[in-house]
Parts: sequence; structure tokens; C-alpha cells
Amino acid sequence: QKNYAEAKSFYSALLVQVQAVEKPTPQQQQVEVYSLNWLVDIALQQSDLSTAEVLLAESWPMIEHRQDVRSQAFHQRSKAQLEKYRGNLSDFRHWSQQAKNSFERLGMQTQALEMQAWLNDASSAGIS
Repeated sequence: QKNYAEAKSFYSALLVQVQAVEKPTPQQQQVEVYSLNWLVDIALQQSDLSTAEVLLAESWPMIEHRQDVRSQAFHQRSKAQLEKYRGNLSDFRHWSQQAKNSFERLGMQTQALEMQAWLNDASSAGIS
């Protein structure tokens, strides 16, 4: 609904609550990763690239530690978008392809098709 201020407030509050738990359960850890990823997406929509980068760096070790392939795919998608906004088009293509491959392995066809569309748009714009 593009109400980024409200969404940011909600996910930030949720993140604070989850991070305050001394020994989080796997479900709480997942909530933390998802909240971080939503906050990345909000930061990107608001052109706050530095915040997006910090949040991506914060979430990546958790994703790797838990071997969370689904979160990894969304992280790759967010990383692609960040690189696109920065004008790093080869990195954009790299991360888009990584995300596409991850979504395909997970059987997430809608997301894989979205990534293919990003790649197609980059190719038709002469971005290699």
C-alpha cells in the first residue's frame, strides 16, 4: 500500500522486540531476518541506500548461519536492487541472476519470473 512510514515503524518495533529476547527461538530468529529484509526494502523504496546496505550486512550472517535459502534468495534480490540504484549494473545483473537461480531452486516461480524480467529489462536497455 506504499505506506512506508507505518511499515517502517511496525517492522522496527518488531525488530526491537525480537532482538531483546536473550535466547531467541528459531521462529523468532526468522522474524528478525524477515523484519530486516522488509526494512531493507523500505529503505530502498525511500532511496536510503546507506541504511539498506547496513541492514543487508546485519542480516547476512544470520541467513548464512541458519542456512536459510529462502531468506538468502530475498537478500540477493534486495542486493540486486541496491546495486541498480547505485548504478553498479554488472553487480545488479550478478545479484539478479543469483536471486533468480535461488528462487528457481525453491520452486518460487513468481519471484523467479520477476528476476528474469529485471534481467530482460537490463538487456533490452543495453546493460550487459
